[in-house]
Amino acid sequence: MSGPPSPELPALAADPPGLRDAFGHVLRYGVLVSGLFLVVGFLLAAARGSTGLAGSTGRLPLDRLSGALGAGDPWAYLFVGVVVLAATPVVRVTFALGGFAAVRDRAYVLITGFVLAVLLTSLAIGVVG
Repeated sequence: MSGPPSPELPALAADPPGLRDAFGHVLRYGVLVSGLFLVVGFLLAAARGSTGLAGSTGRLPLDRLSGALGAGDPWAYLFVGVVVLAATPVVRVTFALGGFAAVRDRAYVLITGFVLAVLLTSLAIGVVG
């Protein structure tokens, strides 16, 4: 049985070369690096009997982050692990934006740019708020 002819679908733009591989690498290594920092932070906290940041106030100044990492501060490791984990999707979307721009796929550049703007806005709100 054949029905009415199906309408022609618009041709899809080709995937930008290497974009899928770049996605995989960004996600894989972002989660791996984040996980390593988190595991080291948890192990250092457990070894030192740390009960956390309860009762302390303030923030870890970024200019002292490398010193805190060098001193084995578990909370510095945990902080870096969370930051890397939060940055991973932002880096992935940035790669996508560049890839779509390279093949001049305007629709996906606009969509990806919007997604990147939403991610960056929510991160900014989270840091400020």
